[in-house]
Amino acid sequence: MIFELRPAMLDTTGLAATIQEHLDQWARQTGSTYTLANRLRAEPGPLARTTLYRIAAEALTNVRQHARARHVSVDLAHEESGYQLRIADDGVGLGRLGEIAPSAHFGISMMTERAAMAGGWCRVESNEPPPGTTVLAWTPAAVDHHATRNGRPADIERGARDAPDSRPDR
Repeated sequence: MIFELRPAMLDTTGLAATIQEHLDQWARQTGSTYTLANRLRAEPGPLARTTLYRIAAEALTNVRQHARARHVSVDLAHEESGYQLRIADDGVGLGRLGEIAPSAHFGISMMTERAAMAGGWCRVESNEPPPGTTVLAWTPAAVDHHATRNGRPADIERGARDAPDSRPDR
């Protein structure tokens, strides 16, 4: 289970190849088809790479559980100063909702929070024209440029136990 959260492939073969492997397994399980467009000009840094992979995995889980889709298209691209992930399915869609609030569904909440923690955003919307649903996520590239060891941002790296002890007897 740990390896599914952050497969080693992310570091060895990259984001697009790891998502493709996940899509291959997903297609075998669902009988659905997919297309993957890799328009990345460079490999995202560790934080963006992990964030986008986890959002893609959750979106595909939602498609499998709720959408009854026959086809999913996944698009990875450089957008502005970051990376964009777009997953669109041809399933039953969101109905009259149009867009789902993150608090209305645990998986959507997790995708939204994960993107926000990386300095980005995530939206889930009905396709126009219907049918289907689209998950759109963006993470900045700049966060990775300010990373410290192990690709973790400095503000996440340092915890309370790392703070200097201000007690005079220490």
